Amino acid sequence: MALAGLWVVRQRAASYADLVQLDPIILALTFVLAIAASMLAGLLPAWRACQVLPAIQLKSQ
Repeated sequence: MALAGLWVVRQRAASYADLVQLDPIILALTFVLAIAASMLAGLLPAWRACQVLPAIQLKSQ
């Protein structure tokens, strides 16, 4: 998707179109942050659910 976006920007006749480039370090950092955020969003609710005693949950339903 990043390469497609770069191609679209470079097709424009704007003065900044030649300045646009893909930085591999920033691309890797973005990927790592996205994975970390996804893991946190999935693990935090699961960890909270593990802290509740099953007997309490069964009685409340």
